[in-house]
Amino acid sequence: MKFLKLLFNKTFIVILACIVQIGITLAVGIFLNEYFYQFWAISFAISLILFLFVVNRRDIPETKLLWTVILLPFPFFGIIMYLTFSHRRLPKKHAKKMEQSLNEIDGFLPAPDVNAGKNACGSDYGISQYLSRYSKTNGDAFSKTTYFSSGEEWLSDLMEEIRKAEKFIFMEFFILSLGQMWDEILSALREKAKEGVEVRIIYDDLGSLGRVPSSYFKKLRAEGIGCVKFNPIYPIFSAIYNNRDHRKIVVIDGNVGYTGGANIGDEYINKTQRFGHWKDSVIKIRGGAVFALTKMFLSVFDGIKNEQSDYNKYFPQNPQLYENGEYVHCFGDGPKPFDDENIGENNFINIITNAKKYVYITTPYLIPTYNLICALKNAVARGVDVRIVTPAIPDKRIIFCCTRSHYRQLLDAGVKIYEYTPGFVHSKLAVADDRVAFVGTINMDFRSLLHHFECGVDIIGGDSVIDIKKDVKSVIDVSKDMCDFKMNGFVSLLCSVLKIFFPLL
Repeated sequence: MKFLKLLFNKTFIVILACIVQIGITLAVGIFLNEYFYQFWAISFAISLILFLFVVNRRDIPETKLLWTVILLPFPFFGIIMYLTFSHRRLPKKHAKKMEQSLNEIDGFLPAPDVNAGKNACGSDYGISQYLSRYSKTNGDAFSKTTYFSSGEEWLSDLMEEIRKAEKFIFMEFFILSLGQMWDEILSALREKAKEGVEVRIIYDDLGSLGRVPSSYFKKLRAEGIGCVKFNPIYPIFSAIYNNRDHRKIVVIDGNVGYTGGANIGDEYINKTQRFGHWKDSVIKIRGGAVFALTKMFLSVFDGIKNEQSDYNKYFPQNPQLYENGEYVHCFGDGPKPFDDENIGENNFINIITNAKKYVYITTPYLIPTYNLICALKNAVARGVDVRIVTPAIPDKRIIFCCTRSHYRQLLDAGVKIYEYTPGFVHSKLAVADDRVAFVGTINMDFRSLLHHFECGVDIIGGDSVIDIKKDVKSVIDVSKDMCDFKMNGFVSLLCSVLKIFFPLL
């Protein structure tokens, strides 16, 4: 498993590409000495054209800097890297079918109640309005959420809801791992499939690499469970590390849904401990807001299968109405060119910018974009109490160092940073002013913000926002204040170089 992870690790691919560049340059110099300058001139001309394209396209400044540094000084290597990593690598028929499904499903969804949304959200309505425009999902003023502060709590509730399922169960995860957690879930799913309940599962091929057999989806199909792998892994230079399905979605009978940080694996419920105590979170949604999760799941499943589901079966005509002061907006995000907007990044920025008193954030990786850093610093300058919690025990040493390399700049601006000393905080949370909260799958790093398919839910008003705030404060209470943090000089220098390549990490 470790060898496979190394083989498909993007850092390994970048290093290998550098070696290939050096090797080809030497080979050209030795064997094609007569044509070396012609070869180099053609490569440089192509690199210059690509550079001009990069500079003039809509993108974040970090990505433009990356390709500038790679394309101009190292033309042949730059061309290889650009063609490998700069574009979406989903099969065209899958992407086309996903877009078609997203558009067709809209015809089966009720029209949003704009007035109810404005009344429920007040001055925070713009946060939801942005999601409606770009993620093409609707918020709902009559849904209810329940917050789970651990994978253990979530699993217990999930099993209850699975046993009550009557029509269908949809599950979509980045990681599906064999073990005690999956055994318990699979046993219940088998029983439901025998009862005639439709069960569908999506898992990401790379995320589940080494955790389930490569043909595991076929085994589940043989047991009456519809199962597909997202973006199957192919040879090393196919950009397989980009554009993964990092979403975590469960939908049961169209009335109950879940999303959050937890995957399916024993570490998520602390049956095994790889990095100390695993701190995660999941949100349960009931009511019409679940439709957005159903829409996201069906678009991916139909895209992979290249077929169209009978959408009438999956969207209840009269979902239960809850009047508890919550406005719930589930949304998805995807990489360019599938999505033209960086929805996850901008949702964080909107929450931070809208805050007046405080913003608390938990994220396993803190490798923010320039725009996010500006939003955080500007919030502090306005007098907002900004606090961020990251893990104290790393799961990836290089990424951990990259995370820490941002501390000093943020600390000097007045952001308070804490490290979760009991272990690994995997929750992706933001909460502001006892009024707005985000729970989802989106990390504050380039992989989540630019490359992966992600999802989450914004909650405006209601008890869950307060529950999330209490949970984050309890995490801060057992975390180390990093106010005096100083980074090793050599590591700081290394991270300064790596920052150029952050959009690829």
